[in-house]
Amino acid sequence: MEKNKRSYEVFSRFDEVREKWEELLPQAHHLRNDDLLVLEKSNIDDIQYKYLNLYEDKECIGILYLQEFVFSQKHYNKRVFEKKYVRMFQCFIEGQNHNLLICGNLFRVNFQGFYFKNKTDEEKLFDFLSLYRMDHRRKKNFSGILVKDCSYGFSFSQSTIPSQYKPFQQDISMELHVSEEWKTFELYLQKLSRKYRQRATKILKDSAPVLLRDMSEQEIIFYQKQIYEMYLHIVRKQTITLGILNETYFIQMKYLLRENFCIYGYFLDNTLIGFASHIYYPEKQKMEIHYIGYSEEVNNTHSLYFAILFDGLKTAIHKNYRIVELGRTALEAKASLGAVPVEKYNYIWIRIGLARITFNFLSSWFLENIGATWKNRNPFKSSE
Repeated sequence: MEKNKRSYEVFSRFDEVREKWEELLPQAHHLRNDDLLVLEKSNIDDIQYKYLNLYEDKECIGILYLQEFVFSQKHYNKRVFEKKYVRMFQCFIEGQNHNLLICGNLFRVNFQGFYFKNKTDEEKLFDFLSLYRMDHRRKKNFSGILVKDCSYGFSFSQSTIPSQYKPFQQDISMELHVSEEWKTFELYLQKLSRKYRQRATKILKDSAPVLLRDMSEQEIIFYQKQIYEMYLHIVRKQTITLGILNETYFIQMKYLLRENFCIYGYFLDNTLIGFASHIYYPEKQKMEIHYIGYSEEVNNTHSLYFAILFDGLKTAIHKNYRIVELGRTALEAKASLGAVPVEKYNYIWIRIGLARITFNFLSSWFLENIGATWKNRNPFKSSE
């Protein structure tokens, strides 16, 4: 397993590395808490979890959190084949499964999957990933490796980074920066331009009959099937989905994260019509609107999606949080709220052949369908 005096230990359960990782990692680091157990205990299809201790000259210099993911046709929208130039390759792409190695967490934002004791060692990450890939080429033969949500960009001019790894660009997440002046939601509304304030007023009026409830653990269990069906409704509208949750995920999140995870249910005539999940990071004065779901019919009549965004902002103001993480989808809607794009640093290796053809076509179709109209959205008065 050694190469250039580098080696690793690999484990399949977080409890097997928890003690060593707690010694190595800073106190508030995300790779030392129960977030890692959520997915492990949820037992999501198509994903296996690996925890690596990294060694150089027999000294532990860092750790890796990996997800081995099987990408198949259920993870992309078949509308991609409506393009003539893609349809030519449909027989080669459709029905193919690809083993992908993810450094990070497919289901979370800003969840970097590596840590080194010395920052000068961080670029050795790529060598360790290549070593792991080569050691498992007979059993897994990974089609690609994705290093997800790095906290900063690497310099590819340095020879320490293998040339096969390329930056995966144009990946952004939307963040709403909560001004200290917004002591109440009404003060936020006052900062909007006339056009967007009128729009917000209509949304609030449309959604007024819908009741919002912070769901207890027992209620999440009771409504788990409906919650999951509404989540799937949103997932199936997306072009590409790297991983699909199961019914137990939200229960495990509540059970393990406790007060730092909430699911808000949206009820109309005592019927659950939508939900929004929040993750809270009090030490960072930050929250994330995690996964959501709703009935499409009720969304059209009661502006439920925008109500979910507004309610997230209300929660942030109430809890005195400065940042609301809104994720990578529906960029135009989130820009209309006042959110701004934040670039994510990702790096990718794709095996030459069918895997690279699949990746190139799906990614180009995805980028084409993002559009650019969201860039022109600024809801605030010109003085802001």
